[in-house]
Amino acid sequence: MPKPSKHSASRKANLATAQAVIEQNSDQETLEKALLESQAKLQDAQQQIASLESALSDKVADCSELSISLQEADLKSEEHLSQLAEQKAHIRAYTKELRLERQRANGPAPRRGIWSSRFLY
Repeated sequence: MPKPSKHSASRKANLATAQAVIEQNSDQETLEKALLESQAKLQDAQQQIASLESALSDKVADCSELSISLQEADLKSEEHLSQLAEQKAHIRAYTKELRLERQRANGPAPRRGIWSSRFLY
């Protein structure tokens, strides 16, 4: 076997160094690509978060408005129920008063016996 020359050994060393540098560069490029992709995904996620926060804020505002409307409706409902109760009491009192006036105007109702009420109806 022939003895390898210095030039050949040097060439092999340079070739190995070049391959190592190429692999390093390739690894760095891969890492840089992965970093850029991750940054892009992060930016997309942040935009989506901002969009969702905005939508949530809008929904919270809508819910607040609906809650206020519900409270106002509850107050009106209670007011109407109170007015209705007052009107019913007024109608009962008025009906009772009319009944008493009619009884005063007609005089006392004649009393009928058990037998007479059965035959009249």
